[in-house]
Amino acid sequence: GILAHLPALLAFCTPSVNSFRRVAEGCWAGVFQCWGVDNREAPVRLIQPPRAGAPATNFEVKALDASANAHLALAALVAAGIDGIKKGMKLPPPCNEDPAAMTDSSNKPLRLPATLPECLVLA
Repeated sequence: GILAHLPALLAFCTPSVNSFRRVAEGCWAGVFQCWGVDNREAPVRLIQPPRAGAPATNFEVKALDASANAHLALAALVAAGIDGIKKGMKLPPPCNEDPAAMTDSSNKPLRLPATLPECLVLA
């Protein structure tokens, strides 16, 4: 659900005009609606431990910055996750390359809103 609602979640997680200044291609900020394994260009990233066979892994939501209200951002992320569980949403295949460099338009993920007004329309 988090990935499906990511364009609208930006209104809670990157709530200032300045938040969008750092969200640019090639800046490891994640500007495409995708997830990846150890992919720094994906806004939702599965981070694997540095050594093989280590028991811990974690997800990172990169579309979040310090201007966000932590309580509202977390509530929005939890609500999106619960919505995804209730609707039985399936996670698409991971994006394991830089989405901006992808040339196949059928597999290229959608670009996230580039401005605060754009994501407010979706929220």
